[in-house]
Amino acid sequence: MRSPTTDIPAVPRTSQSLPTVPTTDLPDTNSSNTGALIRVLASDETLDDAVNLHHLELVLHLCNEDAMWNLAGRRPYPSTMHMLLQSGLKSSYLMSALLAFSAHHLAHLHPERALTYRHLAVVLQTRAITLFNASTAMTKIDEDNCVAVLGFSAALGHHQLADILTARAASLDEYLTRYSQCLEMTRGIYTIARAAWPLLLESELNSALVQSQDFTSREPTGDHCDKIRHLIDSAHGLLDADRTAYRLAIRYLQLGFDAIFSTKEEDRYRYQILFSWSMMVPSEFTSLLAALKPEALIIMAHYASLLHLGRRNWQVGDSGSYILGMITGYLGLEWQQWLAYPQALVAEDEAQAR
Repeated sequence: MRSPTTDIPAVPRTSQSLPTVPTTDLPDTNSSNTGALIRVLASDETLDDAVNLHHLELVLHLCNEDAMWNLAGRRPYPSTMHMLLQSGLKSSYLMSALLAFSAHHLAHLHPERALTYRHLAVVLQTRAITLFNASTAMTKIDEDNCVAVLGFSAALGHHQLADILTARAASLDEYLTRYSQCLEMTRGIYTIARAAWPLLLESELNSALVQSQDFTSREPTGDHCDKIRHLIDSAHGLLDADRTAYRLAIRYLQLGFDAIFSTKEEDRYRYQILFSWSMMVPSEFTSLLAALKPEALIIMAHYASLLHLGRRNWQVGDSGSYILGMITGYLGLEWQQWLAYPQALVAEDEAQAR
């Protein structure tokens, strides 16, 4: 079973102020095709009723559907979700974030009601971020709120990734601008989780977090990224900071390939890097990606091939082949040799699926 926790490395124990989460990347709730329903769902009478049937449905879905967290690794689900919901009763931003992601998953499961669920997800996600930001001026991370902070960061991170992987754009530039904004958001979430780490080790989440850290701290073993690693090592004119950022992004990619191609019958982390990669790549890489640097795009193309191999996960779908196709078209023949491996992976996987 799965649990919605994030991969976070240990940091020194400290009392941290809660950072503000930006709201600029939220979906547009004023557009013509969403306005009417959003105004109803966002009204005080609807959102603040003591008993709200929309919310009860979302809570039941959270309790019974662990597949919505299928990129989080396999961990004891009912006990973890029970703990998060209990924490959510005291921290409204956590409850709203959990309900928002539940609504987003229901939109995927029930296309005939997708518009209703998506609009509800937008309202609840907006509310979660607003409530969280309202608490930052007077709240520090401590033993009373650390579980709520982690739960909020995990739910929002999974929600953001699911949003961007289903997004489509007119150009690679437009898509990567939005994707880079998503990376900046999830990196902020990662920072929140890291700040809470020492306290979380003393919580009921200790076992799950230690296992998660064990995964991200593994040494990569495969050779799937050797060619792009050589490209970065031998490239002339790269700044040291850029080269370091590329190497770190490649390191985590290789962990993803290692997990997906694991010979173990069941690897609990098989698809976890599809989620955690966006949090762990450094900000320098995000800037290089947004600037459409060829080396960054080639690394992104390899991530796209990982996405394709995990396309049966509900958040992912055909996003991998979509991203790879845009990058291939943008870079052209000059960079074809560096794209050959991810293209071959996608082609082979599609052939086997026929």
